[in-house]
Amino acid sequence: MPPRSLAWIAAAIALILAVGYGLWRSGTFGDDADDRARLAAGTGTASIEAGRASASGGSVDNPRTATAAPAAGPVVLEAQNTVWLRIYNLESDERIYEAEMQPGDRFEIPANAQNPAILTGRPDALRVTVGGRRVAPLGPAETTISGVSLLPADLVGRRPAQSADDS
Repeated sequence: MPPRSLAWIAAAIALILAVGYGLWRSGTFGDDADDRARLAAGTGTASIEAGRASASGGSVDNPRTATAAPAAGPVVLEAQNTVWLRIYNLESDERIYEAEMQPGDRFEIPANAQNPAILTGRPDALRVTVGGRRVAPLGPAETTISGVSLLPADLVGRRPAQSADDS
């Protein structure tokens, strides 16, 4: 039987580790809430890229900025990994679609959807296209996003996507 003090020390270490893990997962350390909101809105690095383009006297040779998506057309979400999501009307909170999508599953936002928005914990697991052209990720990896507009005009205004598997 270990001494009582050893048991208390082990319990204190376990508690410290649990609290540290919880703080790490919540994003308390690293990006602050404003940074996460900017990333989710897609406005994190667009101004840097624009500054580089104007400083070089032209466009930046960067695959992220090479093609702009059209401001109209169907919005399609395609699962790259297993992902749960809810698509809903941002104003009325009426559910449009809710499912756990498997890799390769696709969902097209209905053309008559009023103010569609998304709730998911894995925005990085979705490939989003507007009119057949890929747009930026909806948010950082493994971060819950909510209230992100899925209107075509809002999606194309986001910072362009960068991924090793761009096609």
